[in-house]
Amino acid sequence: MTVAVGGARHITSEEQAIARTLIERARGAMAAIADYDQATVDRLCRAIAWAGGNEQTATTLASMSVDESGMGSREPKRRAKVLGILRDALRQRSMASSRRSRTRGSSSTPNRPAS
Repeated sequence: MTVAVGGARHITSEEQAIARTLIERARGAMAAIADYDQATVDRLCRAIAWAGGNEQTATTLASMSVDESGMGSREPKRRAKVLGILRDALRQRSMASSRRSRTRGSSSTPNRPAS
């Protein structure tokens, strides 16, 4: 495999605008699911993993990655890893519960990623 080595590429104002838009959309999506319970978050994660892990989408994403970076393979070799990561993630809670600690006087934030 050949790796292209060179100076850092300048990020255009158009690319910056796209990034800002994507970040705004992501924040909107986070706000939209802020009150989801653990079961609903798990279901959402499953849907995202299956959507990205299916062969057609994985091949498309691999090709887009190679087109953008000039590195890697167009074969979606890591497709199974997505499903493995999902399996591992679903084995543990990802959402904190809203409980007040009487001894520490603090509370966990409801529906935020567990630490």
